[in-house]
Amino acid sequence: MRWLLPCLVLLLTAPLSAQAEELAERAKIRERVMALVEADAFDEIERLAATWREEETRTSSGLWRLTVMHWALEGTFWVEGPDDPRRAVLEDRLERWAEAAPSSSTRIVAEGYLLHRIAWAVRGNGFANTVSRPAWQGFREWTAKAINHLEANRHLAVNDPAWWALMVEVHLAAGTSRLIFDRFVAEALERHPRYYQLHFHALFYYTPRWYGSPSELDERARISVEATRETDGAGLYARSYWYLWQVGERRDFFERHPVDWPLMRAGIYDVVDVYPADWNLSTFAYFACEMQDRRTYDDLLARMTGKPEARIQVSGNMYQVCRLGE
Repeated sequence: MRWLLPCLVLLLTAPLSAQAEELAERAKIRERVMALVEADAFDEIERLAATWREEETRTSSGLWRLTVMHWALEGTFWVEGPDDPRRAVLEDRLERWAEAAPSSSTRIVAEGYLLHRIAWAVRGNGFANTVSRPAWQGFREWTAKAINHLEANRHLAVNDPAWWALMVEVHLAAGTSRLIFDRFVAEALERHPRYYQLHFHALFYYTPRWYGSPSELDERARISVEATRETDGAGLYARSYWYLWQVGERRDFFERHPVDWPLMRAGIYDVVDVYPADWNLSTFAYFACEMQDRRTYDDLLARMTGKPEARIQVSGNMYQVCRLGE
């Protein structure tokens, strides 16, 4: 006998959705940081960065507030290329920041974002086989500038996990050898094992799109679990695959990735037992549906606080209809 049950998930745009609270919290942080940058309020930026870095302050889903701050900085120090007139404006601001806070690791990372962004603007966003030789040359030159800048200021930023996260990202772009990349990531995680973005950026190196394979990717996720087991249990396994699902191709995701579902389910509960936000519960319930695990699906939905009318199927490219069977 077989039954079908359409999975219910929260609509991203619904006012009562699980996403509303988390996204509102992130937006508030981003808007605050961007306004502070525009006002040259460097002292306040430094105070916030130090507080969120040292206290590891989180959003309701467990995301570091420091991560959201750096998303805002990355978006602020954004140009369309080396000849973008905004580049001079941003470089002037960085100079004023350096005068106001010469030892600021946050400012060092912000300048790294600018250099890394120029590198990608020069390259373009196409697949590797569509990039011209001059574009590749420019990309390598600007990526090297980003690495040199960050390394030259290592002594000022070594205690800032955002510096390490950006270095991992830039080393990925530079095509750093696996031996050197693995050593760098190991050092980064030894210093800042609880900073999620370090784990997430390292994952990309092992994706088939870059330099790895599905099995190597899974092994990397397991390394993240061991690095954080004392604080997160198996949570980083669930968060790692959530991150890959969020930023990559979602169609047939679990068919293309050899997810260890018992381990992921354990990780899901390690996350939601500490951070029972509807944002977490709704996405993990969808994953349970995809994996045909009705008991976990029902349990996660039952824990949600959102009103029933918000729990409707999302169409389009965000979610495909998921059905449970037995």
